Amino acid sequence: MAKVRYTGKGALVKVNSSGDGITMLTVGLCTSATPPAREKSLIDLTAMEDTVAVAASGIEQLSEFSFTSLHDPSDTTDDALDALYASGASVKWQLIIATLTAVGVTSTWTKDFTGVLFAITPATVEGGTGTPRTCKVSRTGAITDTVT
Repeated sequence: MAKVRYTGKGALVKVNSSGDGITMLTVGLCTSATPPAREKSLIDLTAMEDTVAVAASGIEQLSEFSFTSLHDPSDTTDDALDALYASGASVKWQLIIATLTAVGVTSTWTKDFTGVLFAITPATVEGGTGTPRTCKVSRTGAITDTVT
């Protein structure tokens, strides 16, 4: 039986755990998410005759996407995340963020990218609370941002 899903802080984390590129599962009960960074390396082109450093933009670097959700060992989406970790497969991920403009118009910002789930870290187990765990994804493809 799946746990009850809700959007935390106006955001959803989705994953294409089947690898078909179409079917997206919502990771429920997320309490936080950190989007992947977009950063390029710098290539040092400084020559002996230069008086200041000279650099050019290089290739885009790896970055990490992480999210924390309350874990339910009987949840099918949590099982799918465990299977993704075990397989090491690179699949499609989405972070969907609801935004509100100054004039009260709601829009949706979606970040699409591919990545490999490389860490699942449980938090301290405490009485009277849920059992959160943090999942870390290494981005393996470009980020596509869309706003609707």
